[in-house]
Amino acid sequence: MRLTLREKEILDFVTKHPMIAQDDLARHFGITRSSVAVHISNLMKKGAIMGKGYVVNEQVSIVIIGRIFLQINIAQRQDTSEIDLQYTGFALESCKALSGLGLNLKVISVVGNDDLALTLIDEIQKRETDITNIARHPEKRSGRLVKIDGTRAYEEGFSLEDYEKAISQKEWVAMNCQWLIIEPVFHRYALNKWLEKEQETLPSICTCALVKRAEQLPDFLQRFSLVVLGVEENNQIEVCANQLAEAMNQGYILVTDGKTRILYINDGSIAEFPLLPSQQFNLERSLPYLLGGVVYGLSSRYNLRQAVRMAVGTASSHG
Repeated sequence: MRLTLREKEILDFVTKHPMIAQDDLARHFGITRSSVAVHISNLMKKGAIMGKGYVVNEQVSIVIIGRIFLQINIAQRQDTSEIDLQYTGFALESCKALSGLGLNLKVISVVGNDDLALTLIDEIQKRETDITNIARHPEKRSGRLVKIDGTRAYEEGFSLEDYEKAISQKEWVAMNCQWLIIEPVFHRYALNKWLEKEQETLPSICTCALVKRAEQLPDFLQRFSLVVLGVEENNQIEVCANQLAEAMNQGYILVTDGKTRILYINDGSIAEFPLLPSQQFNLERSLPYLLGGVVYGLSSRYNLRQAVRMAVGTASSHG
């Protein structure tokens, strides 16, 4: 959640004096009682305080912007085929990585006007996640993706414009959290909409990306607070890490191939985390888990190396 300076002052004060009356708050801060009422109302809307007595909500607030869909996996065998159904998508996988950790999770996404939408929403809700910001498209069906032998073959879903409309309608939610996790497909939208704003008005905006070589790095990644990067070739780990380190003035960077090591960077300092055989993971499948694990570690005030260690455990346990 992002608070104004006055809201922070009031929150700090009511944390120490939870039973204080609004008249006393007004006298303490030298403002009118009606102004206090507005500030208290905003603090409650933002989830900073709850109910009577100004009970302070200390949960870390995280908003995830991403897709949710049904994936149909077809594996062709010599004599037969195996067909499996999987509810997945960046938003759902991120929720899986972060659920059960005592966090205030919200998802901004789009589903269709069909029965599958109810199932997808239920899968999100099972992860102790707020579903009120998931839009229902009035005309289209929910997203479906068909993979044959691991290769994307057919896809049915929503346009970027559909998602951008839903995100725009929930901008207040996105801008009033502590950590904002964005699926790579929405990088450009984030750049155009938020990343040019003054940094003090923004949450910590996080993302991940899969690239083959350093030349493919989007230049706007430097404006994120946390970037988790997956590269296919070991010899590109250091090249990508150095390139991002030079471009980012602040924030955290992780670069890995998921097999040998992770380079992690903060304030221009580069360190290495070797991956044991039991810690290896599939980049395409587990990158959201690595990102989610780091967000949880940092939001819990662990240092970067401790956060990386926790994130590796989360990523490797999911492939």
